[in-house]
Amino acid sequence: IVDTDASVSNINFFDRDLDHCEVGGPIYWTPPVAEIRVAAYSVYLAADSIGTNKSQIGDDVVVGTNVVVLQPVQPTGSSSYIVVYTRSILAEQSTPIPFGVSDLSSVVSDISFFDRDLDRSDLGGFVSWGEPDDTTMVTHYVVYLAHLCDDDLSDANVTGADESDTNVSARVDDSEVKDSGLVQRLLSSIDNSDNDSANDSI
Repeated sequence: IVDTDASVSNINFFDRDLDHCEVGGPIYWTPPVAEIRVAAYSVYLAADSIGTNKSQIGDDVVVGTNVVVLQPVQPTGSSSYIVVYTRSILAEQSTPIPFGVSDLSSVVSDISFFDRDLDRSDLGGFVSWGEPDDTTMVTHYVVYLAHLCDDDLSDANVTGADESDTNVSARVDDSEVKDSGLVQRLLSSIDNSDNDSANDSI
C-alpha cells in the first residue's frame, strides 16, 4: 500500500476589501507534486485551521487554475481561516491546508468641512481628512454628497475627489442642499477594483 499526499502549499491571500470585518481578493496556491491524482480543488472560509463551520468560496476549481477569487464585501463573521482541500475522483481530502486571514481596514479620519458659500441652500469649500493608518491598497479617494439615512450616494459637483495621487482634500462647488437640507458627506477609500468601502460621515 502506498499512501500518497496531494496537498497544496504556499497559499497566498492579501485582503483588497478595505472595510472592517469584510474581506475580498484572489487566493493563490501551489499545486501538489502528485497533482495527477487531483480532480479539483475546494476552497473555503472556516472558523479554524481544520475547517470547522466551513463555507465554500465559489465552485470547485479545476486542476491547473490554482486561484479562486473571494468576492469583495464578504463578511468575515467567525471565519478567520482560508482552507484549501484537494479532491480526487473519489472524495474530498479530509485534512485541509489552512491560511490565516488578515482583515485589512483602511478608514479615513478627522473629516473636516467649512462652508464658504454664503448663499442659502448652497455649499462650497474644501473637504479635508486624515489618511488611513494603512494605505497599502488605497489608490484614490471618492467624496460623496448624500441625504442622511439615504443609501443613494451622489458625487455631483465634487471635484478633486477621484485622484490617483491620494490627495487628502477635495473642493465642493456651489452644491445645492436639496429637500430637508440634511446632507451627509461620505468619504470612501477604494481599491484597484473600484469597490466602495470605508465610509465615514460628517
